[in-house]
Amino acid sequence: MKERLKKFASIHWIGIKFTEEEKEPTTDEQISFCDALSLSIVNSPLILSSKNLNSDNMRYLLGWKDSLNLDDTEFSRKIVDNNISNKIISDIKPLKKKIKSIVVNGYEADVFAGFIQPEAVTPIFKEWYYKTGKLPLYRLSPISLDCISCIVECFNENYPVFSFGCEESRKHGNISRDRLLIAIPNDMKFFLD
Repeated sequence: MKERLKKFASIHWIGIKFTEEEKEPTTDEQISFCDALSLSIVNSPLILSSKNLNSDNMRYLLGWKDSLNLDDTEFSRKIVDNNISNKIISDIKPLKKKIKSIVVNGYEADVFAGFIQPEAVTPIFKEWYYKTGKLPLYRLSPISLDCISCIVECFNENYPVFSFGCEESRKHGNISRDRLLIAIPNDMKFFLD
């Protein structure tokens, strides 16, 4: 699948595997998911557990915490209306699979992610549209969860998802402003000739 994706965009495609097996983390560090994506390119494979993620909201998206907490975010101080807060919470869905570990940039993958220039997205979207008749999804989270929510939504919906990323991913994940994050399910039927 990685080789097929490289025909569309010659970037470093990062495989993400959500596993029900409890694996020993390769780092004790607490990091954001965008940091994990960048770090996995150098330290491959990178194995993460719930103790590695530096945010309860990331743990929620991966099914390791029961609720999303907007009160802990800088964004919540700007929300005046409870309806807006409830809408944000209802839009951000956790992973549908119960997992114990995440392997980033290993040999197996449920989802492939990459940081891609916007014009390189078009051939992927065309291929997906020709095979399915549906347009890929766009994701933007107002609470700095773009990388992880993009990948979780891709896994849950078995659908390509792209995102502009958030300020945190630009700053901490070393993602340049000319790139989008794209997540593509590891589903060969959509990329076969």
